[in-house]
Amino acid sequence: MSNVSYRAHSLLHRGNLRDIVVGASCLLALFCPVNGTMTAISLLLLVAGCFLHLLVKGVLIRNTVLCRGEFTGSPATRIIRPII
Repeated sequence: MSNVSYRAHSLLHRGNLRDIVVGASCLLALFCPVNGTMTAISLLLLVAGCFLHLLVKGVLIRNTVLCRGEFTGSPATRIIRPII
């Protein structure tokens, strides 16, 4: 039973899911007409998503560096835990 779930999981990875989404998008583009306003809104949302991705990626890298103590010579090498 666990072997079957492993095989199913190995088929559904990020690369395959991305290919399915791109393929479905290309297929739907043939049947759904798009005007200039929809294209502009789509590009604006894409730019906003890219900016958010870069912002979050920078925060994650900073947190990783701080938690591992790789940023030597700084008082930020200590792990600061929130007071609960």
